Amino acid sequence: MSVTTEEPTKTLIRLLKTYLRVVKDNGEVAKVYISNEWYNSEISKQSDGQISVGLQRCEQQKLSANGKVRRAIIDFRINVWVLDKPERSSETREMRSKIVDEIRRVIAERNGSPNQFTYNFTGIGRESGDHKAFYAISTSEPEPSSQAWNELTNEEYVKLWYSDDERFSISTQQSGEYPLLLFKFKLDVKPEVLKSLRLDFEGYGESPAGSGVTVKVWNFSSECWDKVSSGFGDIDETVSIGLSSDFSNFVSDEGYVYLLARTANPSDGVGSATLNCDYTKIEFSVNGICYCDIVSYSNLDMVNVRPFIWRTELLARGWMFERLI
Repeated sequence: MSVTTEEPTKTLIRLLKTYLRVVKDNGEVAKVYISNEWYNSEISKQSDGQISVGLQRCEQQKLSANGKVRRAIIDFRINVWVLDKPERSSETREMRSKIVDEIRRVIAERNGSPNQFTYNFTGIGRESGDHKAFYAISTSEPEPSSQAWNELTNEEYVKLWYSDDERFSISTQQSGEYPLLLFKFKLDVKPEVLKSLRLDFEGYGESPAGSGVTVKVWNFSSECWDKVSSGFGDIDETVSIGLSSDFSNFVSDEGYVYLLARTANPSDGVGSATLNCDYTKIEFSVNGICYCDIVSYSNLDMVNVRPFIWRTELLARGWMFERLI
Protein backbone atom coordinates (compact mmCIF):
# COMPACT_ATOMS: atom_id res chain seq x y z
CA MET A 1 0.00 0.00 0.00
CA SER A 2 1.22 3.50 -0.77
CA VAL A 3 -0.12 4.82 2.57
CA THR A 4 0.54 3.21 5.92
CA THR A 5 -2.74 2.77 7.81
CA GLU A 6 -3.27 2.31 11.52
CA GLU A 7 -4.64 -0.97 12.82
CA PRO A 8 -8.40 -0.29 13.09
CA THR A 9 -8.92 -1.43 16.69
CA LYS A 10 -6.17 0.96 17.85
CA THR A 11 -8.05 3.86 16.26
CA LEU A 12 -11.35 2.83 17.84
CA ILE A 13 -9.75 2.35 21.27
CA ARG A 14 -8.18 5.83 21.04
CA LEU A 15 -11.54 7.28 20.02
CA LEU A 16 -13.18 5.90 23.17
CA LYS A 17 -10.27 6.83 25.44
CA THR A 18 -10.27 10.40 24.12
CA TYR A 19 -13.95 11.25 24.18
CA LEU A 20 -15.73 8.84 26.54
CA ARG A 21 -16.77 10.41 29.89
CA VAL A 22 -19.02 8.46 32.26
CA VAL A 23 -20.29 10.44 35.24
CA LYS A 24 -21.51 8.77 38.42
CA ASP A 25 -24.61 9.86 40.33
CA ASN A 26 -22.39 11.71 42.82
CA GLY A 27 -20.85 13.79 40.02
CA GLU A 28 -17.50 11.97 39.93
CA VAL A 29 -16.05 10.71 36.66
CA ALA A 30 -16.17 6.92 36.55
CA LYS A 31 -12.95 4.97 36.14
CA VAL A 32 -13.43 2.92 32.97
CA TYR A 33 -10.57 0.81 31.63
CA ILE A 34 -10.43 0.53 27.80
CA SER A 35 -8.25 -2.07 26.09
CA ASN A 36 -8.05 -4.88 23.57
CA GLU A 37 -9.99 -8.06 24.17
CA TRP A 38 -10.77 -9.68 26.66
CA TYR A 39 -12.17 -9.40 30.19
CA ASN A 40 -9.66 -8.96 33.02
CA SER A 41 -11.05 -9.74 36.47
CA GLU A 42 -8.29 -7.89 38.34
CA ILE A 43 -8.83 -4.71 36.33
CA SER A 44 -12.60 -4.90 36.93
CA LYS A 45 -12.05 -5.06 40.69
CA GLN A 46 -10.14 -1.78 40.53
CA SER A 47 -12.39 0.01 38.02
CA ASP A 48 -16.03 0.97 37.69
CA GLY A 49 -16.12 -0.87 34.39
CA GLN A 50 -14.09 -2.30 31.54
CA ILE A 51 -14.44 -1.88 27.77
CA SER A 52 -12.71 -4.29 25.40
CA VAL A 53 -12.47 -3.75 21.65
CA GLY A 54 -11.74 -6.51 19.16
CA LEU A 55 -11.83 -7.18 15.42
CA GLN A 56 -14.60 -9.60 14.49
CA ARG A 57 -14.41 -9.61 10.70
CA CYS A 58 -12.96 -7.67 7.76
CA GLU A 59 -14.32 -7.86 4.21
CA GLN A 60 -12.40 -6.46 1.21
CA GLN A 61 -14.34 -4.90 -1.69
CA LYS A 62 -12.74 -3.95 -5.02
CA LEU A 63 -13.62 -0.42 -6.16
CA SER A 64 -11.54 -0.33 -9.36
CA ALA A 65 -11.26 -2.64 -12.35
CA ASN A 66 -7.66 -3.56 -11.54
CA GLY A 67 -8.48 -4.17 -7.85
CA LYS A 68 -5.95 -1.66 -6.57
CA VAL A 69 -8.54 0.63 -4.99
CA ARG A 70 -10.41 -1.17 -2.24
CA ARG A 71 -12.76 -0.59 0.65
CA ALA A 72 -12.36 -2.64 3.78
CA ILE A 73 -15.59 -3.15 5.74
CA ILE A 74 -14.59 -3.89 9.31
CA ASP A 75 -16.83 -5.34 12.01
CA PHE A 76 -15.81 -4.58 15.59
CA ARG A 77 -16.87 -6.31 18.78
CA ILE A 78 -17.10 -3.87 21.73
CA ASN A 79 -17.79 -5.46 25.11
CA VAL A 80 -18.76 -3.66 28.30
CA TRP A 81 -18.00 -5.51 31.53
CA VAL A 82 -19.12 -4.39 35.00
CA LEU A 83 -18.44 -6.52 38.06
CA ASP A 84 -21.51 -6.82 40.26
CA LYS A 85 -21.43 -5.69 43.89
CA PRO A 86 -24.19 -7.67 45.65
CA GLU A 87 -24.90 -4.89 48.15
CA ARG A 88 -25.29 -2.38 45.30
CA SER A 89 -26.44 -4.55 42.40
CA SER A 90 -28.83 -1.99 40.93
CA GLU A 91 -26.04 0.63 40.90
CA THR A 92 -23.65 -1.65 39.02
CA ARG A 93 -26.30 -2.49 36.44
CA GLU A 94 -26.95 1.22 36.02
CA MET A 95 -23.21 1.79 35.55
CA ARG A 96 -23.24 -0.76 32.73
CA SER A 97 -26.10 1.16 31.08
CA LYS A 98 -24.25 4.48 31.46
CA ILE A 99 -21.13 3.08 29.80
CA VAL A 100 -23.16 1.60 26.93
CA ASP A 101 -25.00 4.89 26.39
CA GLU A 102 -21.72 6.80 26.39
CA ILE A 103 -20.16 4.46 23.80
CA ARG A 104 -23.21 4.96 21.59
CA ARG A 105 -23.00 8.75 22.03
CA VAL A 106 -19.28 8.98 21.21
CA ILE A 107 -19.48 6.80 18.12
CA ALA A 108 -22.68 8.49 16.88
CA GLU A 109 -21.12 11.95 17.26
CA ARG A 110 -17.83 10.94 15.63
CA ASN A 111 -19.10 8.38 13.10
CA GLY A 112 -17.85 10.40 10.13
CA SER A 113 -14.49 11.22 11.70
CA PRO A 114 -13.39 8.36 14.00
CA ASN A 115 -9.77 8.95 12.92
CA GLN A 116 -9.61 12.59 14.09
CA PHE A 117 -8.52 13.54 17.60
CA THR A 118 -8.01 16.61 19.78
CA TYR A 119 -5.69 16.70 22.81
CA ASN A 120 -5.63 19.68 25.16
CA PHE A 121 -4.78 20.54 28.76
CA THR A 122 -8.24 20.04 30.26
CA GLY A 123 -7.87 18.43 33.69
CA ILE A 124 -4.06 18.43 33.47
CA GLY A 125 -1.88 19.28 36.47
CA ARG A 126 1.67 18.65 37.57
CA GLU A 127 0.87 15.18 38.87
CA SER A 128 -1.41 14.05 36.06
CA GLY A 129 -1.38 13.70 32.33
CA ASP A 130 1.22 13.23 29.60
CA HIS A 131 1.00 16.82 28.37
CA LYS A 132 3.13 19.47 30.09
CA ALA A 133 3.49 23.27 29.95
CA PHE A 134 6.50 25.44 30.88
CA TYR A 135 7.45 29.13 30.90
CA ALA A 136 10.72 31.03 30.57
CA ILE A 137 12.18 34.53 30.22
CA SER A 138 15.00 34.72 27.68
CA THR A 139 16.67 36.78 24.97
CA SER A 140 16.62 33.67 22.73
CA GLU A 141 14.41 30.64 22.10
CA PRO A 142 15.61 27.81 24.39
CA GLU A 143 15.47 24.27 23.05
CA PRO A 144 12.96 21.92 24.74
CA SER A 145 15.63 20.29 26.94
CA SER A 146 16.95 23.62 28.27
CA GLN A 147 17.10 24.20 32.02
CA ALA A 148 15.56 27.64 31.42
CA TRP A 149 12.06 26.16 31.37
CA ASN A 150 9.94 26.08 34.54
CA GLU A 151 6.79 23.97 34.78
CA LEU A 152 3.48 25.65 35.56
CA THR A 153 1.94 25.12 39.00
CA ASN A 154 -1.38 23.30 39.41
CA GLU A 155 -3.14 26.65 39.83
CA GLU A 156 -1.54 27.94 36.63
CA TYR A 157 -2.45 24.82 34.66
CA VAL A 158 -6.13 25.46 35.42
CA LYS A 159 -5.95 28.66 33.36
CA LEU A 160 -5.19 26.54 30.25
CA TRP A 161 -8.07 24.09 30.70
CA TYR A 162 -10.68 25.94 28.68
CA SER A 163 -11.11 28.77 26.17
CA ASP A 164 -12.80 30.94 28.79
CA ASP A 165 -10.86 34.23 29.05
CA GLU A 166 -9.04 33.05 32.19
CA ARG A 167 -5.48 33.41 30.92
CA PHE A 168 -2.02 32.45 32.08
CA SER A 169 0.28 35.49 31.74
CA ILE A 170 4.02 35.96 31.97
CA SER A 171 5.89 39.28 31.72
CA THR A 172 9.39 40.74 31.60
CA GLN A 173 10.70 44.30 31.73
CA GLN A 174 14.35 43.53 31.01
CA SER A 175 15.61 44.98 27.73
CA GLY A 176 15.83 42.43 24.90
CA GLU A 177 14.01 39.66 26.80
CA TYR A 178 10.95 37.73 25.64
CA PRO A 179 8.35 35.90 27.76
CA LEU A 180 7.99 32.37 26.35
CA LEU A 181 5.77 29.33 26.78
CA LEU A 182 6.58 25.72 25.88
CA PHE A 183 3.84 23.12 25.39
CA LYS A 184 4.74 19.43 25.39
CA PHE A 185 2.13 17.15 23.83
CA LYS A 186 2.26 13.35 23.95
CA LEU A 187 0.82 11.45 20.97
CA ASP A 188 0.01 7.75 21.24
CA VAL A 189 0.43 7.22 17.51
CA LYS A 190 3.27 6.38 15.16
CA PRO A 191 4.35 9.20 12.79
CA GLU A 192 4.08 6.96 9.73
CA VAL A 193 0.28 6.59 10.10
CA LEU A 194 -0.40 10.30 10.63
CA LYS A 195 -2.50 12.02 7.98
CA SER A 196 -2.49 15.58 9.37
CA LEU A 197 -1.40 17.47 12.47
CA ARG A 198 -2.22 20.98 13.67
CA LEU A 199 -1.15 22.94 16.75
CA ASP A 200 -3.24 25.86 18.01
CA PHE A 201 -2.24 28.64 20.41
CA GLU A 202 -5.01 30.94 21.63
CA GLY A 203 -3.86 34.17 23.24
CA TYR A 204 -1.96 37.35 22.46
CA GLY A 205 1.26 39.22 23.13
CA GLU A 206 1.94 42.80 24.17
CA SER A 207 5.19 44.77 24.04
CA PRO A 208 6.37 48.37 23.55
CA ALA A 209 7.25 47.67 19.90
CA GLY A 210 3.81 46.29 19.10
CA SER A 211 1.33 43.52 19.80
CA GLY A 212 1.57 39.99 18.48
CA VAL A 213 2.67 36.45 19.17
CA THR A 214 5.01 34.05 17.36
CA VAL A 215 4.64 30.27 17.53
CA LYS A 216 6.99 27.52 16.30
CA VAL A 217 7.26 23.73 16.44
CA TRP A 218 10.43 21.81 17.30
CA ASN A 219 12.12 19.97 14.42
CA PHE A 220 13.91 16.92 15.83
CA SER A 221 15.76 16.31 12.56
CA SER A 222 17.36 19.77 12.24
CA GLU A 223 17.27 20.38 16.04
CA CYS A 224 15.76 23.85 15.73
CA TRP A 225 12.46 25.69 16.05
CA ASP A 226 10.62 25.53 12.74
CA LYS A 227 7.38 26.36 10.87
CA VAL A 228 6.95 29.93 12.10
CA SER A 229 3.42 31.32 12.39
CA SER A 230 2.48 34.75 13.74
CA GLY A 231 -0.45 36.72 15.10
CA PHE A 232 -0.64 40.49 15.36
CA GLY A 233 -3.63 41.21 17.59
CA ASP A 234 -3.90 42.71 21.07
CA ILE A 235 -6.85 40.47 21.98
CA ASP A 236 -7.22 36.68 21.94
CA GLU A 237 -6.60 35.11 18.54
CA THR A 238 -5.77 31.57 17.45
CA VAL A 239 -2.38 31.13 15.79
CA SER A 240 -1.91 27.72 14.15
CA ILE A 241 0.79 25.53 12.64
CA GLY A 242 -0.40 22.83 10.27
CA LEU A 243 1.60 19.82 9.08
CA SER A 244 0.69 17.38 6.31
CA SER A 245 3.99 15.56 5.73
CA ASP A 246 7.40 14.76 7.24
CA PHE A 247 5.76 13.97 10.58
CA SER A 248 8.79 12.03 11.83
CA ASN A 249 10.70 15.34 11.90
CA PHE A 250 8.27 16.82 14.41
CA VAL A 251 7.24 13.79 16.51
CA SER A 252 9.92 12.24 18.71
CA ASP A 253 10.48 8.49 19.05
CA GLU A 254 8.56 8.71 22.34
CA GLY A 255 5.66 10.52 20.67
CA TYR A 256 6.33 14.07 21.90
CA VAL A 257 5.54 17.26 19.97
CA TYR A 258 6.77 20.64 21.23
CA LEU A 259 5.12 24.01 20.56
CA LEU A 260 6.84 27.29 21.47
CA ALA A 261 5.06 30.64 21.85
CA ARG A 262 6.58 34.06 22.57
CA THR A 263 5.72 37.72 22.16
CA ALA A 264 6.47 39.04 18.69
CA ASN A 265 8.76 41.68 20.21
CA PRO A 266 10.90 41.83 23.37
CA SER A 267 10.78 44.35 26.19
CA ASP A 268 12.69 47.58 25.62
CA GLY A 269 13.70 47.90 29.27
CA VAL A 270 11.04 50.51 29.97
CA GLY A 271 7.76 48.88 29.01
CA SER A 272 6.93 45.24 29.72
CA ALA A 273 6.52 42.42 27.23
CA THR A 274 3.61 40.19 28.27
CA LEU A 275 2.49 36.86 26.83
CA ASN A 276 -1.11 35.80 27.52
CA CYS A 277 -2.38 32.26 26.87
CA ASP A 278 -6.02 31.25 27.18
CA TYR A 279 -5.96 27.80 25.59
CA THR A 280 -3.86 25.49 23.44
CA LYS A 281 -4.44 22.17 21.72
CA ILE A 282 -3.13 19.70 19.17
CA GLU A 283 -5.37 18.11 16.55
CA PHE A 284 -4.35 15.13 14.41
CA SER A 285 -5.82 12.50 12.15
CA VAL A 286 -4.57 9.06 11.16
CA ASN A 287 -4.81 7.06 7.95
CA GLY A 288 -7.27 4.26 8.58
CA ILE A 289 -10.96 3.93 9.32
CA CYS A 290 -12.89 6.98 8.12
CA TYR A 291 -16.40 5.90 9.15
CA CYS A 292 -17.79 3.90 12.06
CA ASP A 293 -21.23 3.35 13.58
CA ILE A 294 -23.03 1.02 15.97
CA VAL A 295 -24.95 -1.77 14.21
CA SER A 296 -26.53 -3.57 17.17
CA TYR A 297 -26.04 -4.43 20.83
CA SER A 298 -27.32 -6.99 23.31
CA ASN A 299 -26.92 -7.98 26.96
CA LEU A 300 -24.89 -11.13 27.62
CA ASP A 301 -24.87 -11.16 31.42
CA MET A 302 -22.72 -13.79 33.07
CA VAL A 303 -24.81 -15.01 36.02
CA ASN A 304 -23.18 -18.44 36.29
CA VAL A 305 -20.27 -16.91 38.18
CA ARG A 306 -20.02 -15.11 41.53
CA PRO A 307 -20.11 -12.18 41.64
CA PHE A 308 -22.21 -11.66 38.52
CA ILE A 309 -20.68 -9.87 35.53
CA TRP A 310 -23.02 -7.45 33.78
CA ARG A 311 -21.94 -7.62 30.16
CA THR A 312 -23.18 -5.92 26.99
CA GLU A 313 -21.75 -6.57 23.54
CA LEU A 314 -22.01 -3.85 20.90
CA LEU A 315 -21.31 -4.55 17.24
CA ALA A 316 -19.85 -1.65 15.25
CA ARG A 317 -19.01 -1.39 11.56
CA GLY A 318 -16.34 0.80 10.01
CA TRP A 319 -14.92 1.60 6.57
CA MET A 320 -11.33 2.00 5.47
CA PHE A 321 -10.20 2.83 1.93
CA GLU A 322 -6.90 1.47 0.61
CA ARG A 323 -4.91 1.97 -2.55
CA LEU A 324 -2.49 -0.83 -3.46
CA ILE A 325 0.71 -0.13 -5.36
